[in-house]
Amino acid sequence: MEKQPVTNAVDIGEPSSKPAASNFGPFRSDQPHCLRRMGRMFLCLLYPPHCFYCDVDVDQTANNLLICEDCYQIFAKPDPRCQRCGRRQKKEGDGTDCFLCKAEKFKFERVWALGTYEGELRKAILLGKRRGRAQLSHTFGELLAQQVGGRIKQWRADSVVSVPMFWRRRMLRGTNGPDITTRSLARMLSLPAYDRALSRIRNTLPQNSLPPSRRHRNVIGAFALKRGYDFRDARVVLVDDIMTTGATCNEAAKVLLESGAEAVSVVVVGRTENRA
Repeated sequence: MEKQPVTNAVDIGEPSSKPAASNFGPFRSDQPHCLRRMGRMFLCLLYPPHCFYCDVDVDQTANNLLICEDCYQIFAKPDPRCQRCGRRQKKEGDGTDCFLCKAEKFKFERVWALGTYEGELRKAILLGKRRGRAQLSHTFGELLAQQVGGRIKQWRADSVVSVPMFWRRRMLRGTNGPDITTRSLARMLSLPAYDRALSRIRNTLPQNSLPPSRRHRNVIGAFALKRGYDFRDARVVLVDDIMTTGATCNEAAKVLLESGAEAVSVVVVGRTENRA
């Protein structure tokens, strides 16, 4: 059954951009669990929750997210994937037998993806880029924490950093989805979130407007680490919404490694299955 996303939801705003794990809404993660639960129950009585993708009413669901069970089953479908490039495979692999990435020289060690960039997930990611749909990006972070949070912890991550948008493009769009996903994921994993650590210092052409052969060149020198951030010896999880060739995340990972990070791995919402 094809889901029909709602396109006119009210913008409920973005959480603080301070470099620390934060919660979405008035009940913060540093409050006692019972107090947060009581507060949410009170809000649900006043404002019955609804799915932030298809807008149907949401009862107390097993997934504990503001997303209906139908949408949850669509988005939360763990597939066996190559650990090195994140593409779907017949069985889980470490990249040594992945013909799509074994010749690639990535700066990052691992890629974890919520799903393949197609169908309803593609629609949801694109919808989350619009003004007023910040909650979708937040929910993606929670879904990622449920699906790959255990692997992120096994990898011993200690920081979560978002891939930035150029300031002019962000001003026009009003939000950057990976920033919100970063904060949501970090809160769920009790890790610090740094959604302003990297800056995009060049207004690069949109990657999806270029052939794969030009995408690496397009983002060379596009990122810089802002003053006041220190990632020496850190194990950083880099968050973006979509990965195709990996060029953008590769360049951002390069900056973090050159600043002293021990290792970088990547988390994305949608992963394409080819290089186009």
